[in-house]
Amino acid sequence: MTASAGTIFSGLSPLVDPVGLFLIQALIIIAFSRALAAPLAYLKLPKVLAEIIVGIILGPSALSSIPAFANNVFPAASLPPLQLAADFGLIFYFFLIGVELDVRNLFKNKRSAAIVSFSGIILTFVISIGASKALYDNLMPIGTTIPFVSFLFFIGVATSITAFPVLVRIISEGKLMSNKIGQLTLAAAQVDDAFAWGVLIYIIAWINNTNNPVKALATTGCIVAWGLVLWFIIRPIFERWIRHSDSSDVVSQFMVFVTFILVSISASFASMMGSHAIFGAFFVGLIIPHGHGFALNLTEKIEDIITVIFLPLYFAYSGFNTRFDYLNNGTIWGMVVLVTVVACFGKIVGCMSAAKFLGLTVRESFAVGILMNTKGLVELIVLNLGLQSGVISVQVFTVMVVMAVITTAVTGPLLSIVYPTSLYGRGSSTSRLSLPPTNEGAAKPGSIQWKNHLQILVALPNMHVVPSMMAVSEMIQNKLNPLTIHALRLIQLNDRTSSLLMASELDQTLRNDAILNVFRTFGTLYGLPVNPLVAVSHTDEFAEYIVSSAIDTQANLIIVPWHPHSNDDVADGFEDDGLSKRDVAEAIVNQSPCSVAIFVDRGFGGFSRIGQTNDVVSQSVYVLYFGESGDDHEALLFTSYLSAHVELNICILRISDQKDPAQIAAAGASQITVNKDVGEDSQPGRIRSCTQIIESLAIKANVKIEDLTSSTPVGAIVDRLAGNLSHHDLVVVGDSNYKTRGGINEKKLLRNWVNRELKASSVVVSESKIIEKI
Repeated sequence: MTASAGTIFSGLSPLVDPVGLFLIQALIIIAFSRALAAPLAYLKLPKVLAEIIVGIILGPSALSSIPAFANNVFPAASLPPLQLAADFGLIFYFFLIGVELDVRNLFKNKRSAAIVSFSGIILTFVISIGASKALYDNLMPIGTTIPFVSFLFFIGVATSITAFPVLVRIISEGKLMSNKIGQLTLAAAQVDDAFAWGVLIYIIAWINNTNNPVKALATTGCIVAWGLVLWFIIRPIFERWIRHSDSSDVVSQFMVFVTFILVSISASFASMMGSHAIFGAFFVGLIIPHGHGFALNLTEKIEDIITVIFLPLYFAYSGFNTRFDYLNNGTIWGMVVLVTVVACFGKIVGCMSAAKFLGLTVRESFAVGILMNTKGLVELIVLNLGLQSGVISVQVFTVMVVMAVITTAVTGPLLSIVYPTSLYGRGSSTSRLSLPPTNEGAAKPGSIQWKNHLQILVALPNMHVVPSMMAVSEMIQNKLNPLTIHALRLIQLNDRTSSLLMASELDQTLRNDAILNVFRTFGTLYGLPVNPLVAVSHTDEFAEYIVSSAIDTQANLIIVPWHPHSNDDVADGFEDDGLSKRDVAEAIVNQSPCSVAIFVDRGFGGFSRIGQTNDVVSQSVYVLYFGESGDDHEALLFTSYLSAHVELNICILRISDQKDPAQIAAAGASQITVNKDVGEDSQPGRIRSCTQIIESLAIKANVKIEDLTSSTPVGAIVDRLAGNLSHHDLVVVGDSNYKTRGGINEKKLLRNWVNRELKASSVVVSESKIIEKI
């Protein structure tokens, strides 16, 4: 092709250039898939369905039935390069699937997992004999050379396999990860897939070796032998290499290179032996070490290029092979119904019966059966392998794809009906690395007050909030009052394989998460007990996880970090990190069993001064006390902990909108009593009323009380603090006054000033809104 050929200025179609055509095809597939995935996400349907539907729309069932579209955008000559790119992505996706399957989990609950798995497989295989015969006689080409036995075993595998990646997502979203149902199902699914892939290796080897069972057995034996070499020779070398690596990066560029070489060699070997290249890549994924965070970090490095670019090409190409125009008579639709019923009945009833035998209730057993019937993208990959190998025809392929789509779509809704969350409560929202420290003598939930031990739950959605959370936690600690910090790491569950790895391996996540490790190190340095927790969920469930973790740990105080942002659509201007939306923060405050401190950091966390005696730069804490709410009471208690640090200059602004000074004292003396059964002494956490807290603070050298009276208190606060605040200072205010003060005769709302104009950091403290429910 000349330089001018195939360009706009040459007058020829740019689509005659193979590279340009491929890029246009990839752009159409990826863009359409992403656009369709958005509405399907609201229906809780997996993204793979969008990619399949796009392939069907672009394929001969729809747009490619138009000659102009097919000849220009997806001509027949362009499909082999598209398939080549798709297969390349599939090879590395199967490597990721292998990484996701931690072989060590096969030995956990191995007896129960094997019983559930093989019960579903055996029953499905038995009852699929009739369906396979019907499909073979009616939908396979006349005179086919594929033996019925090969066809039967393939249909048995396709109807009995469980899509592990989709299953992990469903279990995570259903908060069943630490539930006995979730653990049993995950273990059984891994046994299920190990058996299914083994059978599939043999079937494809049989077909590729001209239906010669001896050669097929030899091929399977060679591949299994290669797998053993990888496991017993290459894997130990890999692990030793990682342990002794001098690189600060867990997965260095060289390690990525070595992994790529291993995947390529293993995939090539499997292909040359007469099987499919994906099985070689899968075996390499199985040997990737999960310790030291290596598997997770490696996945994060390569998953996006595979799942965002190459995988949509594969499933779109799969959609091209799905011919809905072949579903043109009652017989074929009858086959769709038959195959769907057989797949669902065999898998659900078989696994359900085994689970009931193991002692689960009927509902729990039914839930196990439904989860084990999850199909999804792995099922579609199996079907494509069968089509490419010639084991099934295009008509059989289309029938099985419809079955896979139906079973994938109904799993989530059916599970919510059979086993709703109300049956098992909120479940365990977190996983612990160790048992929580003793909290004997802790106060009743609802106040920051305590008897012998203060429990604080700190939310950690990202690394940006760590400095401020460490600074606040260290400030609250003092010699008189022991403190335990429960550090809750919040990780967003999304479509990335790495998030599924973190969800399915919570223990590994707890040990290797960088944010938790930083917080643990901080606790060690400052003598603070830190109990690490982790929750992997969608961001709209973060509030629920925080509240349930506070209940589990019997926390007295929750500290939630927010960060400034210019977009008012996000929580009055805070960065969207999963906690910053206004309704999320409100849900935490309204549902919390204890006090909540919403912390806005504007540089406070990056300023080090605690424990220093030389060259100390003064930090100030201003408390906005209106004296008329339980939130103010908690704000004063919060301040009382900070007052133990003499380096802090604390000023309590006792604010009143009364012009008569005699009424100021009356406003400040309002008896807001919390936990009256707690005795009164010199410790700030045991003081019963706002007045007593203020009196105990007033005698300290680093605390001063200042009365501020005005008919426009917000304006008076702004004028008083103007020019006195810097980014490392702190303003503390009760939640009720933060939300309601200002407006009408005021120039501005207190809330708007704190969020948008305040230069210093701020803490908005709220008492529990459900004290009466505890």
